[in-house]
Amino acid sequence: MRIAWIDCAAGASGDMLLGAFLSAGADLELVNAAVAAVDASLSITVERTTRHQIAATKASVRVSGELHPENFPDLAPANAGASGHVEALSTPERVAGEAEHGSDRAGEATGHEADAAEPAGDVPSLRSASAGEVGHEHGEADGTHAAGHGHGHRHAGDVPGQEHGEHGAGHGHGHGHPGDASEGDVGHGHGHGHAGDASEGDVGHGHGHGHAGDASEGDVGQGHGHGHGHPGDASEGDVGHGHAGDGPDGGAGAGHGHAGGGGHTRTWGEVRRLIEGAGLSDAVRERALDVFARLARAEGAAHGVEPDEVHFHEVGALDAIADIVGVAAASVALELDRIVVSTIALGGGRQVRGQHGGIPVPGPAVLALLSEADAPVVGGTAPYEMTTPTGAALLASLADDFGLLPPMRIQQTGIGAGGRDPVEVPNIVRVIVGDALDRPASELVYETNVDDLDPRIWPQVLARLMEAGAADAWLTPILMKKGRPAHTLSVLVGGANAEEVRSVILSETSAIGLRESSVRKHAADREFASVEVDGQRIHVKIARYGGQVVNVQPEYDDVAAAASVLKKPIKSVLAKAIAAGHELWS
Repeated sequence: MRIAWIDCAAGASGDMLLGAFLSAGADLELVNAAVAAVDASLSITVERTTRHQIAATKASVRVSGELHPENFPDLAPANAGASGHVEALSTPERVAGEAEHGSDRAGEATGHEADAAEPAGDVPSLRSASAGEVGHEHGEADGTHAAGHGHGHRHAGDVPGQEHGEHGAGHGHGHGHPGDASEGDVGHGHGHGHAGDASEGDVGHGHGHGHAGDASEGDVGQGHGHGHGHPGDASEGDVGHGHAGDGPDGGAGAGHGHAGGGGHTRTWGEVRRLIEGAGLSDAVRERALDVFARLARAEGAAHGVEPDEVHFHEVGALDAIADIVGVAAASVALELDRIVVSTIALGGGRQVRGQHGGIPVPGPAVLALLSEADAPVVGGTAPYEMTTPTGAALLASLADDFGLLPPMRIQQTGIGAGGRDPVEVPNIVRVIVGDALDRPASELVYETNVDDLDPRIWPQVLARLMEAGAADAWLTPILMKKGRPAHTLSVLVGGANAEEVRSVILSETSAIGLRESSVRKHAADREFASVEVDGQRIHVKIARYGGQVVNVQPEYDDVAAAASVLKKPIKSVLAKAIAAGHELWS
């Protein structure tokens, strides 16, 4: 039997699991074929890296050949978790320039750290930053951004004012206070965009919040917006769409809006149809659908809606679809018969930013996912989110069991890296693959001493115990204190039927307590054949151990039934059945 153990001592996310399975030997071409079958623009690339000087594989998602924003390693804060979530703060310290920006959930902004400040005054244009440069800006002037703060990051593309081949992907944060603001000013915002041919002011993806003072046309009074833009032609200040409250001269007063050319969310039904219509193998499709179904149930429970009404704000983006389908394909490619998952570290401490604001750690969706799977969890030593909803859903779906590294002969070890290298723990997931070692099955034995039950009831008790799933049940005569005769009831049962067996013991006998012990059972392999005695069919049990037949025994109930029909003694029919089964020994 080929088995795998997933070590989640540092938590887990989709990209970490994907990197670990690929590192353990899954075929990257097969994984990319599965991912492209869902969306032709998606692909997975891998690179070697280290976490705490441990060699690991970093899997990254690319969209039309471009690195997905979730995978910019240089934008990751050292103190962020596996998902890169950071606390959503707007304290003076953050505004003053000690902001940390991390890779949020799929569909949120990405960022980097900055501890820099420029003199007060007009904020210089982020478009002066060339490919790969990072601009840090602070401005404080009448009519512009009071106590503004911004960051810019550029990637290759076609943006006016840059050299050919550059790509505008600005990322900025700002905070504004009441004052006179000119057209399009926003108090606080951060954005990330991928520009094709875009004029100045184009917003790719971002969030903004402003405090109203005297604002002219187009100002945002007390608005909050989310936007996501894709390459295209856009005029100054252009965003895809939004919703605004009432404000002077078209401004958004106390409004909340979502804007973006292509930043729509996906419902569970849309994701399901996308995967069902893809050219995937049945095993990969079923795994991917199961993961998303678990996410829908968990997010629905967290938000108080039905699963079909869930919009995947955080997990429905291309990055998460690639991770989930990629891990499904990789696990199938390794041809695993059984997967065991360790205790899962969740993290804790500060809140992380979600689509609708701060989320406690562990998040409600993560807790719901792992509770449904009956998974063992621990907070962990790191003060951040160590396991993401996508990672939790994948682990819940993959796990056949939870526990320590099972007995195996190790064949491969895969190590997948997260996007950052925190100081607390190596940010890795390990997948250990090998051949399982045969070991005795673990079962339970329940025992109780009974001295006051009418002995005529015992046959019914034993029958009920077998119906409840006991592997065996028996009575042992004993002599109790004060010389009273009694019986010890013993029941052998697997863990799955333990609760029902306990219920039968306590309800069908006069016992008011019982003892439990764990035992190892060694069992020969069993198969059934049949023989014929005077026209009557009798089943025969054949036991094999080490590949050799060690026992052939007719089933007593069949022998008794045949004897009744034939009007012959049971011992006569039994002897003939044993003789008829003699050739089964070979």
